Amino acid sequence: MKIIKNTSGIALFGLFKSNPGSPVSGAQIYLETEPGKKLIAFQQTGDAGGATFSHLDKGVYKIFLEIPKQKDSLQDKSESAAANFLVGYHSKKMILLFQNPLGNFLVKFTDVEKLAESNITPMHETEGTESNARIAICKMEVNGNYGKLAIKLSALSEKKFQKQVKKYEQDAEMALISTF
Repeated sequence: MKIIKNTSGIALFGLFKSNPGSPVSGAQIYLETEPGKKLIAFQQTGDAGGATFSHLDKGVYKIFLEIPKQKDSLQDKSESAAANFLVGYHSKKMILLFQNPLGNFLVKFTDVEKLAESNITPMHETEGTESNARIAICKMEVNGNYGKLAIKLSALSEKKFQKQVKKYEQDAEMALISTF
């Protein structure tokens, strides 16, 4: 990034890229209570890979995803989405990276409002059949009425996924969990 000083202040020039992957449209996102698994909301990601949940009441919630298999996924006939996975969560940047036999993904959390300590707890729990697995990606606690959370889901190539993991693996704000 270049910083150019001029008489009216400072102008910033550069390329700001917020997401290194391709948006995943058609992913199904479920917001459920924890405990009890009561469905609170459901959305399908649009062309930009995003979904927003707002006007959330106080309580604890889990977010589940059903993701269409990536074109170049790791999945073969014998592996389910639960077989092997790698999950990384950067608490300051609020990004969740996960790799499983369905592919390589990045979830960016934005517009976070009224979450307890702005905290999202990453996870990777699967349920369902091998071909139609739901993945619980996080748990969060809303500490007041009108909580809000937006999600942007992107698919990454293997190379971009590994680059993101390497970029943050030594960062104290990044937690990695792997079964590979």
